[in-house]
Amino acid sequence: MSGSRDISFARSLREWWLVNGDRLAVAAVLLAVVFAGSLWLTLSEVLRIGEGSYIPTLLGSGVLSGLATIITVTLSINQLILSRIFGAPNDLNDRLDATLDFRRDAAAVLDVTTVSNDPGTFLVEISEAVRDRASALEVEVAEVGDPSDGAVRSYAEELQTYAEQFGDADDENTTMDVLSRTLSSEYAEQMTATRHLREEFGDDLSAEAEAALDDLYDLLRAVAITRQFLKTMALQQDLALLSKRLIYSGLLALAAAVVTVLLYTSQPSVAVPATLLPWVVSAAFVVVFAPMAILVAHIFRVATVTRYTVSVGPFVPPEEQTDIGRF
Repeated sequence: MSGSRDISFARSLREWWLVNGDRLAVAAVLLAVVFAGSLWLTLSEVLRIGEGSYIPTLLGSGVLSGLATIITVTLSINQLILSRIFGAPNDLNDRLDATLDFRRDAAAVLDVTTVSNDPGTFLVEISEAVRDRASALEVEVAEVGDPSDGAVRSYAEELQTYAEQFGDADDENTTMDVLSRTLSSEYAEQMTATRHLREEFGDDLSAEAEAALDDLYDLLRAVAITRQFLKTMALQQDLALLSKRLIYSGLLALAAAVVTVLLYTSQPSVAVPATLLPWVVSAAFVVVFAPMAILVAHIFRVATVTRYTVSVGPFVPPEEQTDIGRF
């Protein structure tokens, strides 16, 4: 039991660190390590920070080159985002038509007049429909004494368990949180299982059972498309937020570097009491490293989401089938 709790805690911590956690909180953890490390180095005198140290040179030239890199990264991110937003009228019209067609198809399968505009609520509607169709299929096969009863029962139970993963996605506050409910590759496994049932027991299934399987397959296709659409929106939002945070933190880093250099070039040299100097220098390091910490925190999430949402259909890379949680 203790081992199971440890695994669950490690999995939750990993999910928080890579995807679910606030990126500023993750960056704060990284900066806390930077602060603790630099403070230890200065207090133990491994890093010399008194008069004649290389701190002014390090902060002066290092920060300027680092900020140049940050500006380049920010411009590249903005270019990537804008390339997805801009488009000729024909392209935008085609994208809109494709989205409307998908919504109409989903509404037809869900047997509703229209589907929700909210991604979380839409996933909840799909989840409820999957569970309803799976239950109806199980009942239909059991009533007619179909030879596929055992296989269908197992299939329906697994499908209902999968649908429960995003059955309360409307409680999430962000697109990324909604997307995290669909990061597993189980949708592809269920699509394959649906086709397998249809091919193996097609001659023995009633018309109602076949219709239920067709609906379930279409619903799983909707999950596959929705997760990719959510990924596009979530990553665009995340990269746009990263761009803004890099600019803000870069300006603060530049200001911190300038102030620290001035402290060393004032008269008398190092215009800070010796007892406070390690704390001041460590704090300056934290501010200077803040843009990099924010960049790393966001890249953790972008890379993880991209890696585990590569598949769009039944072909799933081995990396996406990992057994260590969803990540």
